[in-house]
Parts: sequence; C-alpha cells; structure tokens
Amino acid sequence: MTDSASPSDPTSQWPEDIKKAYEHLKIPSLYDALLANEKLSLEVRRQNRELKSMTENLQNFSTQLNALLEVMAEEWEEYEGQEGPLLFEEPQDFLQDVPEDVSDLEGEILEEDERTNLERQAQDVLMDTHDALLDLSRMAKQLMHQLLTLLPKTEGIIPHEPVWHSVSENMIQNFVEATDRTRYQLLAKLEDMQIEVVDPKPGETPHAVFHRVLDQVKGGKAGTIAHVIRIGYRQNNHLLRPAEVMVYI
Repeated sequence: MTDSASPSDPTSQWPEDIKKAYEHLKIPSLYDALLANEKLSLEVRRQNRELKSMTENLQNFSTQLNALLEVMAEEWEEYEGQEGPLLFEEPQDFLQDVPEDVSDLEGEILEEDERTNLERQAQDVLMDTHDALLDLSRMAKQLMHQLLTLLPKTEGIIPHEPVWHSVSENMIQNFVEATDRTRYQLLAKLEDMQIEVVDPKPGETPHAVFHRVLDQVKGGKAGTIAHVIRIGYRQNNHLLRPAEVMVYI
C-alpha cells in the first residue's frame, strides 16, 4: 500500500543514492550563514582600509617625484639657455679658485671637466629616479594581480561581484597610471639628453657590450635572456650602464 504522504513529498521520486546523500547533507543555519558573511565582510573592509592607505601613500610619493621632475626640467632648460653649470639656481664661476699661473686653455679644460662631472651627476639622478619609478610601477601591477587573484570573487552567498572588488582594482590602477605618467615625462627628459633605455626582452640573445649577465637559470632555451634584473642606459651609443640580466643554461 502506498504511503498517503508520498504524493506530497517531492523526495519520494528521488533515486536512492540521492536520498542517502541528502540525508547526510549538513545545511548551515541562517544564523551561521549570516555570521560567516559578517566575518568575511569585516575582513574585506579591513583589507580595503589598508589598501586605501597604502595607495594614498604611493600616490603622494608619485606626486612628489613628479614635482621634483618638473623642477629638474626647469633647471635643465635654464642651463641649456645660458652659459652656466647644470642644475644650479645661481651661476657660479668654476675658475674663481684656479691659481693665476694656470693658462687660459688649462682653465677651460678644468671648467669643462667640472661641467662634465655635473652633467654626469644629473644623468645618474635621472636614471636612478627612472629605475625607482619603474620598480614602483611593476610592484603595483604585481600587487594588483595578487590581490585580484586572492580576494574572493563573491561576498558570502551573493552571486555577483562585490563592489569593493572593482574599487580596489581602480585604486591600484589609478596609482599605476599616475606613476607611469611621471615615468614617461622622465623618459622624455632622458631623450632630450640623447639617453636611451637599454631594455632587453626575455628570449633575446644577450649583447656582449650592452648586457651584463649576473646569473644563470634552467628552464628555457640556452643562451637566451630569462629575466631582466635591471635595465641599462646608453647615450649616442656610448654605454652609461649595462642592462643586468639572467640567462638560461
């Protein structure tokens, strides 16, 4: 005889293996679900505050670097338009301490050497600043990739992407763009000084002059570049600093 309750019981038509699985299924209570969702929300908000603070600090740093670059550009233009030393507000007489018995030719050589030294120092500052901006941009891009990979795609039982996910991505992306804008301005200034970036790509064959091999690793085509540790610079085909690379063995 058929059970009178079976017609109204939707599980009566289920296969036996489904019934057994359903009997052992543990469904969390509404309270447990809300508690877990609240814990997740608190952790997300904490991470979001830390990310916002870090992004603001990085943006302030990028702004300061941009201001410094503008000052250096103004002083460089002033130097190019007058007879005077590089990156000094007031012209200075390099020959004021030269003994009187030094000939005019020797004095001109001393002055030219001093100018060359100052230009070299300015080049070093610009190249080091560009290195720092490039590292900062790469670090931010890596951070954004790791963050978007690790953070959950949904918040609790909500099936759509939470708002904080896109907010975090936009904050880091804005910083990357601000850093790159400053770096591009610096690259333009380096180009004005006829300084080119030596930036080899993985898979290329290292150049005997413009590249310096610092380490060797396995995992790729032997004799090709595996990773660029630090970019280099050259001026009118004169090497200022070789690019440092790792190659496959």
